[in-house]
Amino acid sequence: MVTRFIDRLEAARLITRQRSGRDRRHLIIRPTGKGKRLAQDLAAVFGKVRKELFVGTLESDIGQLGQLLSQLHENAERMGVPSKRDVQRRQIGRCGRQGVGLPANPRQLGELSAAPLSVRACDAAIKR
Repeated sequence: MVTRFIDRLEAARLITRQRSGRDRRHLIIRPTGKGKRLAQDLAAVFGKVRKELFVGTLESDIGQLGQLLSQLHENAERMGVPSKRDVQRRQIGRCGRQGVGLPANPRQLGELSAAPLSVRACDAAIKR
């Protein structure tokens, strides 16, 4: 998955990739000028969105929200609640073996994970 992502960045000329001189298993990935400019542009956009999103909210409240979300995530991990990514991986593997795609809407993944995995179950989830 990471390799494909790196391949796409390289094809878009946003990064360069070269093998390490010491260990050919290691790659050195560097942003190009184009990649650096895009990263700066994206940082500016995200900065504006963050500023607008939290208008009227104290910085201390934003910090507390971050801590609360981190704590909730840790609690969920301790409970063994699978993340969306875990559910997606599991469903892609099961439906993929049957030659069936997955729904584009992530909410449908939860419904799909509760269904018995048959071609019918995958087809039904896709049609929703």
